[in-house]
Amino acid sequence: IEHRLTLLSTVSMDEKVRDAGTPMAEKVEIVKRKMGDTDFKTVGITLENGDLYLNNGKVINVSDRDYFKKALSGQRVVTEPLISRDDGSIVVVYAVPLKDLSGRISGAVIGTVDAKKLSDIISDVKYGETGYGMIFSGDGTIIAHKDFQRVQNRENYIEMAKTKPEYAELAGIIQRAVSEKSMGFGKYTFEGQKKYLGYCYMPDTGWIIGVNVLESEILGSVGILR
Repeated sequence: IEHRLTLLSTVSMDEKVRDAGTPMAEKVEIVKRKMGDTDFKTVGITLENGDLYLNNGKVINVSDRDYFKKALSGQRVVTEPLISRDDGSIVVVYAVPLKDLSGRISGAVIGTVDAKKLSDIISDVKYGETGYGMIFSGDGTIIAHKDFQRVQNRENYIEMAKTKPEYAELAGIIQRAVSEKSMGFGKYTFEGQKKYLGYCYMPDTGWIIGVNVLESEILGSVGILR
């Protein structure tokens, strides 16, 4: 995540990209060339009005998007997975402020990454025989999971628990992780299986990374130690 933000920040410091006199097509070409060997799906530059000029030639308006507003206020931003206005796919958006030659924020440099890449990364996080990783957004929505369908469905156990009591234990753990902004663990039952979830709050994004494992495996390990 930090690497991608650094790449965009480096491009945002290019004098031609910052210069108001440089044609937008040339600016976008510079960004495209410098990001050529990265895993960004699309890259582009916005104007202050939110018009986003992409490297595929499209122009879309993102003035109502939170990531644009935050970048325009001077923040570097990584979003949770959202639906792209470019092609309707699910992407994670990276955005950094773009300052003109006088130092005034005049727009943003944007990059999108296929949201499945985040799930592919978390799929490599394993614990023992049954444990695997997942990532939740600050509101409890699953944003990375080995079963990408859960991401596409935007499953949120905090919301689901309001009508389905069987998710209450997991929802409580996620809510605790969000409110305490720290590390911890909790026990819960999910789809008939007793599990433990260890979690860690990620302050840079506000996300929670968790690793769950079957209780039987944990208890089995304790038995072996005895």
